[in-house]
Amino acid sequence: MEAGLEHLSRAGGTLRHVDQLLIVTEMDRKALATARKTFFLAQELGVTRVGLVGNKVRDAAEENELEKFSGEIGIELAAMIPFDEAARQADRRGAALYDYDPNAATVKTLEQVVTRFEKQFELAPAQQPRHTDTDTVTR
Repeated sequence: MEAGLEHLSRAGGTLRHVDQLLIVTEMDRKALATARKTFFLAQELGVTRVGLVGNKVRDAAEENELEKFSGEIGIELAAMIPFDEAARQADRRGAALYDYDPNAATVKTLEQVVTRFEKQFELAPAQQPRHTDTDTVTR
């Protein structure tokens, strides 16, 4: 879903049929406050499993801060995606990161996260795209 808390209205919102939610947050104060609010609203709605994904994590200090934050509110820390200049450059060019730099740190981290979730939830592995000289692949 796109960002915003309207999915979490106490009347049920979009999330009334969801059993798992990943909250993606950056490391600024407002984003973490929104993540906290989202987590507690999801719990009120009965979402059975909620995880936190740190996005654009820049260094060990931010990793520690995210771990502390998740521990304080009791949310599972599902993943930390590093800040990646390649992602910024791909976005500036209007290209998918995977096309721009398939070896970027963010791509590698997301591949690990997907593999872990496939195992954790017994999902079929995602099909790997076949590249040809004329194909454009978007992930």
